[in-house]
Amino acid sequence: MDTEEKSSGPAAQASGPAGEEGGARAVSDDEARDSLHILPLSIIPLRTPGLQRARMIKNVRLEAVVEMFNDSAAGSGQIKVPALAGCFESYKIEVEQDTEKLLRISTTNSFDVYSLRIELRRLKIDVNNHAELSLSASKKAELTEYMKTFTHPLIKHIYGADNQNIGDVSDIIKMFASPNRAEAVKNLKMMAEKLKVDLAEIPNFLEEYGDIFMSLAYFRSCIDSLVPETHRFVDWMNEVGKSAEIGRDKRQMKTIEQVGAELTDITTSITGRFENFDPCLSG
Repeated sequence: MDTEEKSSGPAAQASGPAGEEGGARAVSDDEARDSLHILPLSIIPLRTPGLQRARMIKNVRLEAVVEMFNDSAAGSGQIKVPALAGCFESYKIEVEQDTEKLLRISTTNSFDVYSLRIELRRLKIDVNNHAELSLSASKKAELTEYMKTFTHPLIKHIYGADNQNIGDVSDIIKMFASPNRAEAVKNLKMMAEKLKVDLAEIPNFLEEYGDIFMSLAYFRSCIDSLVPETHRFVDWMNEVGKSAEIGRDKRQMKTIEQVGAELTDITTSITGRFENFDPCLSG
């Protein structure tokens, strides 16, 4: 088992003191639900008892690992998924079955709830009854405007207009799954013909479509919050480079310049890709 010290990276998610477990657990639950890198294994029907209180995380090296414990004193206790069998020798059959399932989940690039819903559906795990696979109320409200941007073309195609009354993300999904206008039903039938699927399969298609675009909305909100932080970090590096001691070190200066340039290129590339969706607003 690998142990990482506490840090500001993805693995640094500590629990509160035992006496404050209830409040800390509530905060931790919301944090996991809104997170890109945390998956509480309690929401997965695993057969190995010792895994129920563990979490799968993307650690500071962006590796998907099972985190068995995390506290301020001991740090983060991490196990790679293939190594789980060696930690639960009394549950050989159970851990083998769970490992197969976790290996598939570990390939998911993100642990946000919408990407997980798609992956877990493919694993034939019923996710609709798991409240943990939905964002917190505050995050849902935050994503509504982002969702309107990404789903605008589909809403307009099915309903022939874009002035639908949308209060939050769930309203968008309900609109797709339960059309309340004859024109919408007609357009759904046309969509089924084009996709060469039964009309009864369209709700499943629309649900996955909604998950994909809500995931995009979530990533858009993440990049919108990270870009200012990235700019502040680059500005801080530039200030560090102005110090006499660092300025004389050509190797350090080259590293600072390279990191700054790469971070700027990455954020510019990502924001540019999202901006490609903007014309949809006037489509």
